[in-house]
Amino acid sequence: MPNMAAMLGQNLRHRGFPPKCRWSSAGALLLWLAWLCVVGSGVRADHRPNEDDPDSASCGMPAGGIVYHSSTWTLSADCAQTERILLHSQMRRNADQKVVINGKGYTISAPNNAEFLNCSGSTDSSTERIVLEINNVTIDGGGTSSRGSLWVQNCEVTLNNVTFTNTYASAIMGGTGAGSGNRGDFTLNNVLFENLYGFYSYHGSRPSAINARLSTTWTLNNVVIRDVFGGSFAIGPAWASDEDKQTGSAPTFTFTGCYTAERIFARERHSSVNPGSRAKCTGMIGNGGQAVKTVPHPEPGDCGLPSGGMLQRNASYSLSGDCTLSSAIYIPAGLTVTIEGNGRSITPADRWTAIANAGNLSIRNAIIQNATHYPMLGYYTGSLVVENTVFRNNSRPVYLKDPTASFTNVLFENNSVASDWPRAHSLYVAVETELTLRKATFRNNSNGTSAIYLAWKSLDGVKPKVTLEDCASFENNSPATETYILNGNGTVVDNTSGATCPAYVYPTAVDLSPQPTPAPAETAQPMEELRVGGGETGVIFRSREATQTQLQVYDVDEATSQGSLALNVTQAQVDAMPGPGVVVTSADCRATVFLNADGTITVKVGPNSNGYFQHTVFDQALHGHIISTYSNFEPIACAALSGCQVTTQVALNLRQEPGGTIIGVVPANATLTAVAKKDGWYNVDYAGRRGWISGDYATPIGNCG
Repeated sequence: MPNMAAMLGQNLRHRGFPPKCRWSSAGALLLWLAWLCVVGSGVRADHRPNEDDPDSASCGMPAGGIVYHSSTWTLSADCAQTERILLHSQMRRNADQKVVINGKGYTISAPNNAEFLNCSGSTDSSTERIVLEINNVTIDGGGTSSRGSLWVQNCEVTLNNVTFTNTYASAIMGGTGAGSGNRGDFTLNNVLFENLYGFYSYHGSRPSAINARLSTTWTLNNVVIRDVFGGSFAIGPAWASDEDKQTGSAPTFTFTGCYTAERIFARERHSSVNPGSRAKCTGMIGNGGQAVKTVPHPEPGDCGLPSGGMLQRNASYSLSGDCTLSSAIYIPAGLTVTIEGNGRSITPADRWTAIANAGNLSIRNAIIQNATHYPMLGYYTGSLVVENTVFRNNSRPVYLKDPTASFTNVLFENNSVASDWPRAHSLYVAVETELTLRKATFRNNSNGTSAIYLAWKSLDGVKPKVTLEDCASFENNSPATETYILNGNGTVVDNTSGATCPAYVYPTAVDLSPQPTPAPAETAQPMEELRVGGGETGVIFRSREATQTQLQVYDVDEATSQGSLALNVTQAQVDAMPGPGVVVTSADCRATVFLNADGTITVKVGPNSNGYFQHTVFDQALHGHIISTYSNFEPIACAALSGCQVTTQVALNLRQEPGGTIIGVVPANATLTAVAKKDGWYNVDYAGRRGWISGDYATPIGNCG
């Protein structure tokens, strides 16, 4: 056998170690023997399998550390971890290893910037995988400073009556790492995921609840996922790289029992995950939680826009003042939202974005300003239409990841990012985004390396695309040497032919406050007959002697020439309007009276069942308003009701139209006559106002359709 000690000592000398650092032959021999022992056993030196397991803290389980033996921990109090618990494949090779955590209803809080537990079984098929069982516990992930709760590779995991909450990135990361073979079996029984946070890398990454990678198998029996903010979806596969995608098969999911998924941004699940027709969960779920949790749709504040929260239905907002948000406004996939800014500003909360959109958002005539985070985020193949809008004094750019976006007549000014990251002071365009910029001006912005940056290539070779139309102006930005469009990896199409835009005209703030009612004219207007456009037979009458300040619309029966009252609106109803919108709608939804932003009134009447426009409007001197009519009006499709009453279960907002602007509040236990129904909303009269209330919180009585 060669003299290894001498060889090692000689090697140290040849490498130029100083005399004081040269080892004796005996010391070198000891070093060689230790190295040989480690290599021969297949155990990394830092795992030291002969050491004892970490001691349990007073709560009943270790506060962190590497576990070498099968263990069962039973909690006697809430546990706050100081570091992650690591169950590693090489702790006991070729031996069955099982760890059981009995939570007894308590909570485990994950350490800062680390997962609660990491189970890394061996990829060697001849080695038994680690078995992990967790029962009756809540796992608090630690919010945005954490890395998730449970990271698993090549382990067999069973979760019974477990709640995951306040996690970031992914609550469960299953099947991490490279290579082939089964990456883990997961069985979830009666598990709740709620209040999860995540980030969106691209359309196929970072599921926020269950991040299933490669060849994992999942059985979900009675699972609730709700109130998820971020991530590409709540459940799905996520490939770490193209190589990962090629070396492992897709995960498989089996759903049994009940399943509920609600209030999830950006979307619920990947297309490969199909829960089927499962009943929603009721009763208890997780570690003592309620399966049913009702969260109201965010209502507009004083400025006309919700102060934050996740929208749950289509909505249309008209700003009546400057808005300061308390959190981000989330628009999940599938929703359609319109925001008319009326020249008003939207200021996000500190370290929050203003609007995160994964649905279909149109915003116009607004100013989005003073954001310390991204002022606007566009996600997941949604659509984003921005018109006549200013982005100013923001410290991060608008961030677009995957939407189809159109920005027309927009101004980016006085924005300043903190450093070269995120490379653009105005627009960061990534992944499969397709952005069209028309009449875009960038001026007085600073830092970063560009005004617009096209970001990285992700899986499957997808690339962003930016198309410039009409004109584009770059004025007084710094540094002066910046590249206006930095194409990291995308496609740029410039159709401006070098044209610069004219001076930008800011959105004009519209005064929506109630205006004083002018005194009535001393003499009544003479009666006159005005024909409706298109040759229809609608007629407007202004009475000679106006004894009341109201407007009445009559439907005219073509066979009998008899008229029937369709709707009635008074001056008081008009004056009480908080801004432009629907004042009143007829029971059959054919006739509608609108208050316009300039104080005028428009009457719109749709066709009757025979397709005719026949109506008569009596204007009995509504003060200060001019009546105009539109006959080519597509009315709201609703079903007229007869003999229907509804009783409110709680206090409900009275809206101009289903899901529209609030015009009043109906108290709880009020019984009202419903004259029409549309998409689960009832048209009622309350306190002299006609409007719509949600049928989700009203009990129908009688023939209510």
